[in-house]
Amino acid sequence: MANLQPFKAARPVADKVHLVATRSYVSYSASKLRDKLEYNPYSFIHIINPEFGKKIKSKPNTRERFKMVRERYEGFFSEGIFIRDQEDSFYIYRQLHESYSHTGIIAGVSVDDYLAGHVKIHEHTLAARESMFKDYLNETDFNAEPVLLTFPDDGSFHAMLNPELSKATLNDFSTADRVRHQLWKISEPNIIAGIQRYFQKVPNLYIGDGHHRCASSVMLAKERRAKGITGASDYFMSYLLPESDISIHPFHRLIKELGNYTELSFIDALIKRFDLKAFSMMEIPEKRRQFSLYLNNRWYGIDMTQMNIPENLTDAQVLTDYILAPILQIEDLRNDQRISFLGGADNALVAQQMVDKHQYKAAFLLYPVLPSELMAVSDRNEMMPPKSTWVEPKLRSGLTIYELDR
Repeated sequence: MANLQPFKAARPVADKVHLVATRSYVSYSASKLRDKLEYNPYSFIHIINPEFGKKIKSKPNTRERFKMVRERYEGFFSEGIFIRDQEDSFYIYRQLHESYSHTGIIAGVSVDDYLAGHVKIHEHTLAARESMFKDYLNETDFNAEPVLLTFPDDGSFHAMLNPELSKATLNDFSTADRVRHQLWKISEPNIIAGIQRYFQKVPNLYIGDGHHRCASSVMLAKERRAKGITGASDYFMSYLLPESDISIHPFHRLIKELGNYTELSFIDALIKRFDLKAFSMMEIPEKRRQFSLYLNNRWYGIDMTQMNIPENLTDAQVLTDYILAPILQIEDLRNDQRISFLGGADNALVAQQMVDKHQYKAAFLLYPVLPSELMAVSDRNEMMPPKSTWVEPKLRSGLTIYELDR
C-alpha cells in the first residue's frame, strides 16, 4: 500500500509562476544558466545560485553555501514572490504538448513505504551524492523538485481526477519548449481521503526519476528520527502518475574509441556474431533487441530478435553484455571514459552529428525501455545499467515546494 500525505505547499504567486518555475539547473549549459540569472530576477535558479555576481564565493556543497540558499529562499517570501498555502492539500499537475499529455498528483509519500520496499528502485545511487543532498535538505529545509513515481494503470486514476480538472486552476502557463503547465489544488477533506484510499490499494510505487532525491530524503528522515524529530521529514514530495502517462526515451551510447579494432574489423566482428545489415540512411530501432549503429559515415542495423537472449534483460543490458563488454571491453559504464550517453527524445540526429564531428567514433541507438519492463526489473530487485531510461515528464523546480521541519 502507498500512504500519501497532503501538505501546505510554498509556491510562486500566480503572476510570476511562469518566471519562477524552471528546469533543473543542471540541465542548462553555463551560458544559458548565466542568461537566466542575468535577465530573470524571479527564476528559482537564483535560490540555487545565491552568490551570483559576487567575486568571492563559498565552496560548493558546503554548509555555508546551503545556508545562503535558505536565506535567498526566505528572500523570495519577503519580496512577495512566494506564498504559503494555509491548508493541507494535494496538487494535480498536468503537462500538455501537441504530442502528449501527463497528469498526476503531487503529494508527500511516506518514508516508511520506501523502507518497507513499497517504493521500488531500478538503479544504484552514489553514497556521496546521497549524503550531499541529505545535508542540503537538512540546511535548506525545503525540497523544490518532486520524485517521479509511477504505478500500474487500472484505468480508474483519471476518472477519479476528472471532476477536479473541470475546476479553476491555480496556475496555467506555457514555456518555450511548447509545453503547457497546469496546476490545481485539492484541499477538500473528503476528496483528499478518497485519493488516499485509492493509493492504499496500490501495492507498489516505482521510481521513474529521482533515485538520489528519494534516497537522500529517507536518509534525512532516519537521521532526524534518531534525534526525536518527526513530521514533514517523514515524507518526501513526489509526483505520482500511472504508467500510461509516463514517456520513456532511450539513452543512446556514444563510443570514443574502438580499442584494438579499426572500423572495418569492428564491423567484421559484429557480422560474425549478429544479423547485421547496412542501411542507406538512419533507421531508428522499431522493437526490442534491435540496435542501430553509426560508424564511419554509415548506418547499420543489428538484429538480435532471433537470438536466445534472456527475456528479463533490458536492451541496455543486452548491448553491454553482447557488444560493449565482450568486444570493446567496455564493462564499467559508470567510470569508463570511452563511453558517453545521450538521452531524450529525437536525439538520434544529434548522435550522428557528434560522430560526424569526430567527437566520437561510433553511436549505438537503442529502443526505449517499456514502463512494464521498468516495473518488472524493480519487482525482481534488479538494477538497470547506468543511463537506461530518460523519463518524461521532466518536472519544474519551484512550482510546488515541500517545506521540512526540524
